[in-house]
Amino acid sequence: MSNNGNPKLEYNLPDEVVSTPVDGANIDEEVSRWQTLPFLIVIAVALGVAAVLGFQLMGILYAMLFPPNVTLPPDVTELEHENFTYGADRWVYGTSMNGCMLVEYFQSNGAICEVASGFCGGVDTEVNSPNIQELATCSGDETFSIFGMRWQATISAHYSSEPITRFELARDVLWFGLPSGESLAEATQTVP
Repeated sequence: MSNNGNPKLEYNLPDEVVSTPVDGANIDEEVSRWQTLPFLIVIAVALGVAAVLGFQLMGILYAMLFPPNVTLPPDVTELEHENFTYGADRWVYGTSMNGCMLVEYFQSNGAICEVASGFCGGVDTEVNSPNIQELATCSGDETFSIFGMRWQATISAHYSSEPITRFELARDVLWFGLPSGESLAEATQTVP
């Protein structure tokens, strides 16, 4: 019995379980470098895959936080802005450029423009009517990261005060990618 009144427990272990170091040798054997090499290769490959996926994920997160804007011509003034939902906006801009030059600008940036008949026979053609005229509707789309964006600009001209040309720009970010075929005008059209 021990001093505290509890019986001393003794265990009898078989001889093969009990091992003692011989001549001061360590029980754990030293692992060779060739046995750790496959493990290090697996870790390096896993870190490489994680880095590639991490960079792609960072690009997606950046695109979600900062969706792109439509490229605007120089010297425009924002007159109005409406935000319907995150990524769906409408702006009204004014510029001193004539409407036909604005159409050419959007076309040079990849837009498809429908110009009213009798207007913009050439780049420098001015419309001499004093009335406000809808000269053209330009639309475009682009992809960024894994998302898509559609936009449409409706260009009007001949306002009596400066700026003489105004255009309404609608942008819609497509969070599930850019579907093929359907234009922004068709997608935003309401049924009467």
